[in-house]
Amino acid sequence: MPNRNPWRSGSGLRSWLRPRFYELAVLVNFALVVYVIRYRSGINFRYVRTLTALAPFAARVWGLSILIGFLARVLWVAARDGRSRALRYVRAWCRPRRLADLVRLMLVFIVAAWAYLWLKAFIPVVNPALHDAALDRLDALVHFGIDPNRFLIALFPQPAWWRFLDFCYALFLPALLVGFGWLASTLSISERARFAAGFGLLWILGSWLYVLFPARGPCYAFPDDYASVRPSVPGSVKLQNDLAQQYEAIRARRIPPSGAINPGYGTAAMPSLHVAVLAFLAFWMRRRSRPLSALFFVLTFFTFVASLVTGWHYAVDGYAGFLLAALLAFFLGRGSSGMNDRPSEGKVSRPPVP
Repeated sequence: MPNRNPWRSGSGLRSWLRPRFYELAVLVNFALVVYVIRYRSGINFRYVRTLTALAPFAARVWGLSILIGFLARVLWVAARDGRSRALRYVRAWCRPRRLADLVRLMLVFIVAAWAYLWLKAFIPVVNPALHDAALDRLDALVHFGIDPNRFLIALFPQPAWWRFLDFCYALFLPALLVGFGWLASTLSISERARFAAGFGLLWILGSWLYVLFPARGPCYAFPDDYASVRPSVPGSVKLQNDLAQQYEAIRARRIPPSGAINPGYGTAAMPSLHVAVLAFLAFWMRRRSRPLSALFFVLTFFTFVASLVTGWHYAVDGYAGFLLAALLAFFLGRGSSGMNDRPSEGKVSRPPVP
């Protein structure tokens, strides 16, 4: 009788243990970030200690994200196909190989998150040059002499509208957790690996573009343009002030006023990864869940508009982020139907989740 469990054969286990492209990319990126921060910038940076300090928090975040995605999929199956099919889906999802693969994914993205956060935080010393003026000129060139940030503020000068946009911008983290969890919790290990490759490369390429074209954003370079908006978006204003204090402290190679460097308080504008991440999730969902894809495209649009009105980004930052997301989704999504959520071990008569 044929062996239908790949883990019971040496070849199946060796195949699963073989390093994947995105995992190698994350490890190489980790080494590059350590080298650039510690050896090129001359900072006594304790990378092992910071990684172990971040790991428990990052594990909780990624774990919560995958749990949300799993529960959403189970509810989807139960509502569409009934309780018995949902139970079959849970049993298939909880097989050791799939659970081990999810743990593997979380470990890789803990390292990826560390590299992204700390590289972004140390941009003021890794590359202290600023290109805000050039990005502002490029914005005007692309939009035929019109500054899109100032134009949008003047076009809709209602404080209620500004508050709504600020709320949309703040939805980024919840949307990230839901979108990542939904796509990473698929039954298909190969589909998960494709998604993880694109998602991981998005953060890696985005962070190095930050280093190559450092810019703080229009709210710092041209603060007077947003004087009328600030009273309506106090949350963004406070965060912008906190980020500015840490940026200046790191640039001067001193401890920030808070007493410690917060790796989540890095400042960079080009490209907009708020736009890039949401757009990538939307593109990847197109053949997997059209309603979710449409929702994420709408949120991408409002996030882009909000980034201009609140001064976080130049319009070209958003365009660059959207283009990066589209390219990664196109090249890494090729060859996948997007509809395969079948267990790789054993058969079911139809895919539990479209």
